[in-house]
Amino acid sequence: MPEPDLIELFVRKLEYFREGGSEKHLRDIRAMLHFSGDQLDRAALHEWVIRRGVTTEWQRASA
Repeated sequence: MPEPDLIELFVRKLEYFREGGSEKHLRDIRAMLHFSGDQLDRAALHEWVIRRGVTTEWQRASA
């Protein structure tokens, strides 16, 4: 099942954005959200966003 890897990819992209501030990461995350469809458990992603401390970055990416 690819989901844990997908969640990790989202979280790492958010961390990269936090570290470097590149808008490229936001574009990537938005595209990933668009194409991930039902494969992404958004509740689980939200849980990991909180755990890893990237809530602010997630809010920008998902706006």
